[in-house]
Amino acid sequence: MHIQPTLYFRGACRDAIAFYVQALGAEVLSEQTVANTIPPDQARPGTEHMMLRAVLRIGESVIYLADGHGEPPAQFAGISLSLATRDEAEAQRYATALADGGSTRLPLRPTLWAGLYGMVIDRFGVCWTVEAPLAAPAV
Repeated sequence: MHIQPTLYFRGACRDAIAFYVQALGAEVLSEQTVANTIPPDQARPGTEHMMLRAVLRIGESVIYLADGHGEPPAQFAGISLSLATRDEAEAQRYATALADGGSTRLPLRPTLWAGLYGMVIDRFGVCWTVEAPLAAPAV
């Protein structure tokens, strides 16, 4: 079994893709729009630009993004995406990039389980926890 998160951006999916490519170095694996997936006579007028599914690779993970299907604006309450970085410098870089246009909910700080741990809300309302591993104990 495999859980695959899908984030819905109600008309802002292309902006979100561009942001995650810039902020996280995400790689776009595929994009399916109404225009390149649904025959024109079967598509709702004015939806040709809508993203049905985009697949992004972020590090070793894959997420799906879409514009959605006419539901209310995105509300990402009750969930966060956790970004486990290689080191503290990477954690600082990604937390700063993700918070650009958004907000920092918890500044990066040392915890019992991470060398640095923090929480940001990006410009699309997606909550991210960012953490760097604990330093290896001195031998």
